[in-house]
Amino acid sequence: MTERIKLAFATGSDDLIATLLEKMAALFPDVPLYLVSEFPPPGAGVPWIRWYPAKDVSENMARVAAATAGKDVVLAGIILQPRMPYWAMRWAAARRWPWRLIVFNENLDHFMLRPRSLPVMAKHFWWRTKNFVRWETRPGGTAYTIVWRLLHPRAFLRPIAYWMARVSGAVAFGSVVRMLGSRGPLPDGRGSESHGHGAESRDWDDRLRSAEAVQTVSLDLGEQQRALEGNQAVVSQDSGDGLPAGITVVIPSRNGRQLLERLFESLLPQAPEEIIVVDNGSSDGTADWLRGLGISFDCSKEPLSFAAAVNRGIARARYSRTCLLNNDMVLEPGFFGALLKPFDREPELFAVTAQILFPENVRREETGKAMYHRSKTGEFPVWCETPIGGEDGTWVLYGSGGCTLYDTLKLRALGGMGEQYTPAYVEDLDIGWRAWRRGWPTVFAAGARVLHLHRSTTSKYYTAEELAGALERNYARFAAGSNSRVIWREALDRLNLLAARQEPVKAAERALFGAWWEPWRQPQAAEGDDSPLALCGGAVAVFPGLAATGRRRVLIAAPYLPFPLSHGGAVRMFNLMREGFKDFDQILLVFVAELAAPAAELLAICNEIVLVRREGSHLLPSSARPDVVEEHDRPEFRAALAATLRKWRPDIVQLEFTQMGVYADACRPAKTILVEHDITFDLYYQLLQDKEDYDTRRQYGNWLMFE
Repeated sequence: MTERIKLAFATGSDDLIATLLEKMAALFPDVPLYLVSEFPPPGAGVPWIRWYPAKDVSENMARVAAATAGKDVVLAGIILQPRMPYWAMRWAAARRWPWRLIVFNENLDHFMLRPRSLPVMAKHFWWRTKNFVRWETRPGGTAYTIVWRLLHPRAFLRPIAYWMARVSGAVAFGSVVRMLGSRGPLPDGRGSESHGHGAESRDWDDRLRSAEAVQTVSLDLGEQQRALEGNQAVVSQDSGDGLPAGITVVIPSRNGRQLLERLFESLLPQAPEEIIVVDNGSSDGTADWLRGLGISFDCSKEPLSFAAAVNRGIARARYSRTCLLNNDMVLEPGFFGALLKPFDREPELFAVTAQILFPENVRREETGKAMYHRSKTGEFPVWCETPIGGEDGTWVLYGSGGCTLYDTLKLRALGGMGEQYTPAYVEDLDIGWRAWRRGWPTVFAAGARVLHLHRSTTSKYYTAEELAGALERNYARFAAGSNSRVIWREALDRLNLLAARQEPVKAAERALFGAWWEPWRQPQAAEGDDSPLALCGGAVAVFPGLAATGRRRVLIAAPYLPFPLSHGGAVRMFNLMREGFKDFDQILLVFVAELAAPAAELLAICNEIVLVRREGSHLLPSSARPDVVEEHDRPEFRAALAATLRKWRPDIVQLEFTQMGVYADACRPAKTILVEHDITFDLYYQLLQDKEDYDTRRQYGNWLMFE
């Protein structure tokens, strides 16, 4: 005799599921009840058929069919609850068992699709219609919103502005019109990207000629320091890229003599080769004071934006590295050494940014570890993560314009800081992103530490409202010139969200209304993908180990840490690495559940460890690949792998476990070795011999094809 069963489809909120099971258990009490749901049953004793919301309906229903094969479904219950995203599950149940469907509302009243249920159905739909009308005619409802906007026509401006900007960006990013914003090569022969527009944008040819013609006091402070110590003057060696090796420090300052005095106490002892202060509309005697000290300066009678001020210094820089410093910084000893070190390891590096500290009892508003975060709540998309102990060299989206060391020629090749960003904010993000699009990374140097006194010059001359407006406007300009549809769309979504609040954020509203024209005004960054957003999204952290020895290099890509030795796979990996350490330099790139300092036992056998946080999820799409492979194919890991390959150029990439084979093609030109602990499809075959199961058989087929 065919077994009879009941199916409860969990298509309501969690608080209703237990009651749904009670209600359905009372119907035909002798018939077993099964639960079809995204999550396990609230209590024991109910067989569970899992439903994966991100997978195709056909795959989910095949799972249900396999679990109910040979059984007669006498009831299939669903919940019709408003604003619960389970319509695919509801329709699947209705199509498969239309005459055995039992429908519950959120009060757990129910009816079936029977003629005798027509009065109950009519009552239900009338009740639902009244609720719908009530919802739609109150604030928040679509009908209410449309009527309100018709009575207040200005309210249509926000959605119109939003969609105009969306369309404008979509057209501009794929248009040759963006080429109108580009300029010819700079004097060093490299291509340039124009950042300014209108009267603010001066050609770099003019900048360099102007800098050569300026008659100001200039003194090599490094040579002066050595002369004072009685040593011979040391001539800087050429860096190999057209400028002598050394550091030019550029400090913009406006009426900041007292701050400069404090800064110089920590700066001068570290003896950078050149210091240029851009005296920016000061009236406190800064220029005369600097002249007395013999420090090079560039004086502007009129106040300049931050970008325009530092560009004057960048144009005059004589050395291969340029450090931009705010005047309210205090440097810790070893500051420049820590900033220079990463350039030796990674030739294509664009910038190295310092770790920013704040005085005691002052909230740490920035750290230097700048990351991109995707938020749906209106938060600013770029913020600083707190560094992890031992972390150093992690890739960041950009370097703070107040404490970052740049490659001078690359900085000039990009056209310097964007002078459209007035009076300040976002220009450092813009230049960092443009560099990433050229393949020039920025990294975080934890050992280069500065104390930020945070006595902002801008707040002295602009109101909080003006600065908030500048931030929103400038970020919109950056997004428009990013040549990234992701950045542009998310920037617009955020502005739209802030402008749509009951009390609109005025700065966001103004930026949104002006956004439609920005993609056509802003010169576009180079073509490229958005992998830097994944790499610099807070999921990747770098930890240096032993110094490289020059031996052949092996990059090990693993799904979990080899230490501690918590299971057989870790033991095997660790022993293999411990033996490999005797003959090779080793870099470990590995998935972790949480970012934390690696064990000393691993750091003792690796030159570098790169951790990638992997957040587990059951929301995997339908795929011909095994679920484990889908779980480990992450954009963050791909981006970290590409960056690590570029940095270390390993001879061999050792892929640990079969699922990591998905990265084999990305490892070229390095040779790849796949280290398997199990032949996975054979394992699934053995499981099927013991017990037939839909998911096991599907994974067996996927593994067979993948391996």
